[in-house]
Amino acid sequence: MNTVFKLAWNGLWKRKFHTLLVMLVCLTAMGTVVSASTNASAQLYQQKLFLRSIGAEPAEILHLYHRNVQETQEFANRIYEYHHTLSRMDGIKSIGQFDACGISFRELSGNERYREINRKLHRGDVLEKYPDRVQMLYVDESLLSFVKNGIRVYQKSEKGNLPMYVSEVFQEILPLGTTLTEERTGTQYEVTGYLPEKAQWFDENDLIRFPTVSLRGWFAAPFDEPNRTDVMTQLSTLHNTYIIAADAQQIEPLKAAVEQEAHRQKLDVQAQTLAEELAQYRAQTRLFCTRQAALAVFLTVMSISTITAACTAHTLQNLGEYGIWLANGFTKGKIAGCILMEMLMLLVPSAWGIWCGWLIKLLQSKEIGIALFREVLLTAHMEFTFAVSTAAAVGTAFASALLPILCVFRKKPAELLGGKLYADD
Repeated sequence: MNTVFKLAWNGLWKRKFHTLLVMLVCLTAMGTVVSASTNASAQLYQQKLFLRSIGAEPAEILHLYHRNVQETQEFANRIYEYHHTLSRMDGIKSIGQFDACGISFRELSGNERYREINRKLHRGDVLEKYPDRVQMLYVDESLLSFVKNGIRVYQKSEKGNLPMYVSEVFQEILPLGTTLTEERTGTQYEVTGYLPEKAQWFDENDLIRFPTVSLRGWFAAPFDEPNRTDVMTQLSTLHNTYIIAADAQQIEPLKAAVEQEAHRQKLDVQAQTLAEELAQYRAQTRLFCTRQAALAVFLTVMSISTITAACTAHTLQNLGEYGIWLANGFTKGKIAGCILMEMLMLLVPSAWGIWCGWLIKLLQSKEIGIALFREVLLTAHMEFTFAVSTAAAVGTAFASALLPILCVFRKKPAELLGGKLYADD
């Protein structure tokens, strides 16, 4: 094996220009394979992440889509009454909304200890410039079970204020019983518990397509009364209104009842289960993955043909040298191994080099698209793409070396000796 490796290396080194051109083709092919594998597997991993995080069966959860939205107080009041009616409807286990936003508390404005912690938490992002701001997750208590391994109820305030949970990172400066006043509404909250370090919640934009958000450094509380009927708050939370059904078997009649009640209150609402949304996402993902795979296969096949042509031309030119190898005790099997080794030495390092380049990009890039999906992309890249790219490189090497090896095996030793000796480039 050492002899085969040494001969393959010497052969590549002697024809440097030829090797460089073939290496560029290999890098192009492997770049497409790595890109397609990472992007496609990340989509599949995101589906698993969603199913792992959701606190109920997707078939039991209805997502309400409000259409023909109006920016009026009268519309906000109708929405409030509609949701209140649904909360008393048979077949509904719970209904709730959530919203993520930035707010300010009077007691934290100018609090240097809070500002210092917040700066560290948001180093490198936009919020670093606004250390007084609080990342607040408003979520109805009825919806707390929406995410697994989180809080299930709000501990009641002993002072009669609204309960609020804060991230454990603020535990030293915000002990239990601390009262905070929201600047815009004047609502008072009391710290009644802490969010665990690993607490997460769904992204408010799309809980299926986007990764979960870490609640490290966040606050969580129920909506206060002014926010429940506030126009801007209602408009912001409409797309995050969910119903958890008491019985998944009765979900279709429940959907019809929810939509009929909306029509009765002169609202345009469509109800859809998360299982249906997930099926739509899977269909889109399947199409995306198919296109990515087709592109990777196409470029790999083109690369195989290019590499095969170059390798075959070199083999035919080098037949005389192979004849000398045979005369000195080499077997055709070892010659075939040398040809294959050359292909492996070009393709496998190309695949690993591209993989490492992508890994560095995923770790360091500040692009919004990568930063948002960094954990998902990294997991897919390390757990799936490395194996796929290595297998693709090895498979391409075997496919590319097949024709040159056949050329050698079809020649008799005397015919090989009659070929031209290899000439340096």
